[in-house]
Amino acid sequence: DMTQEDLASLYGPLSRRSFRNKKRPVLFRKYNRAIMRVGSWNLDMCSLSKAENPGVREVIAMSILENGLSVVAVQELLDAEALVKLCEELNTPVAPNVKKWSGHRGNWKCAVSSQPVRKLTDATPEHLGFLYDASRGLDISNIAILDRCRGWPHALTDKIFLVSFKVGSGEFVLVNLDTDVTCLDLSSSSGDKFSLSHVLEAVEEFMPGEKDIMIMGSFNAGPDHPAFTPWKEQGYQSALVADSCTNISTRHPEGTSTQQVIWFGPQIHKLLTGEAGVVRQGLTSPWIPDGWSWGGTASSHCPI
Repeated sequence: DMTQEDLASLYGPLSRRSFRNKKRPVLFRKYNRAIMRVGSWNLDMCSLSKAENPGVREVIAMSILENGLSVVAVQELLDAEALVKLCEELNTPVAPNVKKWSGHRGNWKCAVSSQPVRKLTDATPEHLGFLYDASRGLDISNIAILDRCRGWPHALTDKIFLVSFKVGSGEFVLVNLDTDVTCLDLSSSSGDKFSLSHVLEAVEEFMPGEKDIMIMGSFNAGPDHPAFTPWKEQGYQSALVADSCTNISTRHPEGTSTQQVIWFGPQIHKLLTGEAGVVRQGLTSPWIPDGWSWGGTASSHCPI
């Protein structure tokens, strides 16, 4: 006979049960109208091998299902196939808690940038992507990687991944971007320096007149950073308040800084319920390494 300690020694963390607090499924209605939750999540150097970790798959899938997300922009995909693996977990789950989920499951699809959008290191290309629930009536009508605009003579160092979604008779555009705004030179307003206004220019040139736009991603700064002034001047508003921490670790579960933001274009404002926030619960698993131990987070970033 084997004791529990023997099993733990033999099978390691996989012998431990992954426990999640029960959450009431989200109702997709508010104020007597149908709602759709849109999220963004930096998956923190997510390679195919990371996406194959059962704890990572379970945390990501359950966080999406428990919080009723219908579209999720994701950043820091090292392999395009990693998002396919996460999409498979949502549709044909292997992880026990995902299998047991009794709420809305959906029919998940994914879109990944066909080429890297930037380099995280010299040898590490990054893809951007979207996970979306087609059962909510979502369908992709346009998809593009934008790397130029007329107002800037060079190719954009950090490319933009744009997807236009149709839902019912409407359409909205999600702009996915991973860039460090703290590196921008804000000392001059002359046209010879790159600014976030060039992002709006690139989108406008690709989809002239489009107003239903959301910009989401990782920026290494909160919405009060002066780099975002061009967006605010165009009527964009942040979903999060300035002091919302969006990072997480087992040492600092409350977070220490704001790195991700979702920005709503002026036409989207009338559609908002006013509900927004950072998901901080259920982001660890006994099957994810945490340094020399186990019980780590699926990402150093929270979904927002």
